[in-house]
Amino acid sequence: MPTPRQRMIHRGMLGHYAGVFSRLVALIIDVVLFLLTLSLITLVMNNFADFIRLTTGFNIAQFVSDQMPDIAIPAWLANLSGFLLSSAFLYALLEVFFLSTAGRTPGKTFMGIRVVNSEGRHPSLFQSIVRQLGKYPSALLLLSGFWWVLFDGRRQGLHDKLARTFVIYTWDARPDETFLVEQIRSLPEPPQKQR
Repeated sequence: MPTPRQRMIHRGMLGHYAGVFSRLVALIIDVVLFLLTLSLITLVMNNFADFIRLTTGFNIAQFVSDQMPDIAIPAWLANLSGFLLSSAFLYALLEVFFLSTAGRTPGKTFMGIRVVNSEGRHPSLFQSIVRQLGKYPSALLLLSGFWWVLFDGRRQGLHDKLARTFVIYTWDARPDETFLVEQIRSLPEPPQKQR
């Protein structure tokens, strides 16, 4: 018969397939970190461009706009489109790098989840690329490829199935608060007031 401790360990989440909420929070953390880093880089680049313009009189923004042919869309829309596309591409490259080298992004690390292949190792470079590219068809038709995570027994989205990867918990999370009750019981009794 297993001891209470063994039963608690058995109920832990270590190695179980990660749920939708953990994956979503990890994605939000990754996107926020990426946007903060991108904002900082943009701020530094803008300050550098202003420094060049003030010290040399050379206007980088004017030079770039002079090189562009006349197009029918407004310049701000072209700039925004270019920024969004290049940002999405850079984010995808970073995710491929993190997954192929460590199996986790900063957000996944914080949430205690990681991506593994069928052998339990981090995905190869090829699997990471396939997984990232698989997110585009997953996003089509109202994110249907991502909704699979809710109904699949192994919590795989379309991109996971295409790359043959799984997202698992890497720490012994508990699905209940039993550990809190044990901690409270182990606290010493408060001293009694003497009269």
